Amino acid sequence: MKCPYCEQEMRLGTLSGDGRKMLHWKEGSKKASFGDLIAGVGKVRGVRYSLASFKIDAWYCKGCRKIIIDAEVDE
Repeated sequence: MKCPYCEQEMRLGTLSGDGRKMLHWKEGSKKASFGDLIAGVGKVRGVRYSLASFKIDAWYCKGCRKIIIDAEVDE
């Protein structure tokens, strides 16, 4: 997928968190491992946290540091 902001190639991965730890993005389909959490690999900064855990597919652009997710919002 091409980034809509800078046109660089984006990488598909998984955005995950559970309110107790930092929000993490990891390339591929698996959540961040315990070792990744300890080392801070894939840590996402500037996020507010809640107590709910989640895992969602997300595209990441290393060039402009944007994350894109597909969402369906009930109104």
